[in-house]
Amino acid sequence: MVVSIIIPTYNRSYLLSSLIDSLVRMESPTDDYEILVIDNNSSDETKKVIEEKIDKYAFNIRYFFERKPGLHNARHRGAKEAKGKILCYLDDDVTVEKYWLVGIVETFKNTDAVLVGGRVLPNYEITPSSWINKFWTTIDDSRFLGILSLFDGGNDIKELDPSFICGCNFSIKKEVLFECKGFNPDSMPWELIKYRGDGETGLSIKIKEKGYKSYYNPKICVYHFIPKERLTVEYFCQRMFMQGISDSFTEIRRSKGIKDPIMIRVRDAYEKGKIFHHEEVLNDPELLARVLKDNFMNE
Repeated sequence: MVVSIIIPTYNRSYLLSSLIDSLVRMESPTDDYEILVIDNNSSDETKKVIEEKIDKYAFNIRYFFERKPGLHNARHRGAKEAKGKILCYLDDDVTVEKYWLVGIVETFKNTDAVLVGGRVLPNYEITPSSWINKFWTTIDDSRFLGILSLFDGGNDIKELDPSFICGCNFSIKKEVLFECKGFNPDSMPWELIKYRGDGETGLSIKIKEKGYKSYYNPKICVYHFIPKERLTVEYFCQRMFMQGISDSFTEIRRSKGIKDPIMIRVRDAYEKGKIFHHEEVLNDPELLARVLKDNFMNE
């Protein structure tokens, strides 16, 4: 088996069905691939959906139930069960473009990459508000919106920093994944949120430290479903809270512990002060007018 497509999933059977359909429809440079669905303790109809797809397509789809919570556990179960030398990780809320697998195979064949990725384009449930445009970042010919896991690196195949390869469209050589000791912890149920880590970011750091190369190919394109609930200020705040946990995980690992808890407390107090004042100004037009005054001498 050359390629193993691994799909960790949790309670998204309605989206998972669309992903499987897109994989069956895609062009493939080889018949030597498999699809592994790793059910991370779902309570919906995920298993039933997969059984129906297997019956419908008579395709090489394998289903596994992973009871241990956490995206990293589902990802690692997939790696251990996979028969392929290349592991292609997809999130359950994407669909693949027609030449997605063609792009993956040709990039590994024609470059010295150990990790490859591509476009992650939005599939919005509703038209997003204009304020979301402020969160896009552009570097050279690449655009990304990290909060929604969106990335477009342009039209050319090129070497790319591994940190820009999104976990929802992440293909890696199996031997390198095991050499790097896998993914760090990632998404967790809310009651276990303190155990969240930096996921594929931590793995990308290890890949970079070892001097391995990663590549971008625009053919490796997926469409990421963005439900209306994610196009809200509330979701963006929640997502950034999660990112704060992930960044803390990264920082603590980098420094081998918490080196200066006093500095952390002082920095936290500073941020709380900024937030307090911003919120007061937002809610008090008179305070805003006062802050913007030109002259305070006669106050």
